[in-house]
Amino acid sequence: MEELATTSIFAMYLAGRRNMKTTYQVLLVAFILVLCLGIFMGKPDFGPKSATRKSDARGKIEDFTNGLRDFQRDCGRYPTTEEGLVALLRRPSAIPETAWRGPYVTMPFIVADPWRHAFIYECPGLHNTNEYDVYSLGPHGNGGDESIGNWTTPK
Repeated sequence: MEELATTSIFAMYLAGRRNMKTTYQVLLVAFILVLCLGIFMGKPDFGPKSATRKSDARGKIEDFTNGLRDFQRDCGRYPTTEEGLVALLRRPSAIPETAWRGPYVTMPFIVADPWRHAFIYECPGLHNTNEYDVYSLGPHGNGGDESIGNWTTPK
């Protein structure tokens, strides 16, 4: 009888260890799934760093705006969409050498926004139809309400 009781306690101990092993396996799989989701979905962009990045993007757009104003003063027009922001650094072939007094932006010339998306330049602009639009597609690169441009106000 005593032997039977010992065996059943030992059997319960082994069963508990098997259940524990299963619990650890489930936790490990859940951890790996959460880790993969975090990697593939990326970090959310909010908080102080987000505000700083948005401010940096606005500052760069302001630099482009100043350079574009100087380009227009010297050359009599804004760069075309095809010439792009590079026209602020190198004279476009359609502009006479005597008119172009660039470069109109200081080095280093960075064409990527703080989220590593290219700044977009369009002339004439969709928002500024008589001039140009310079903008970033924002933190997620989707544009729309996330866009930060020379027509938007800081939020």
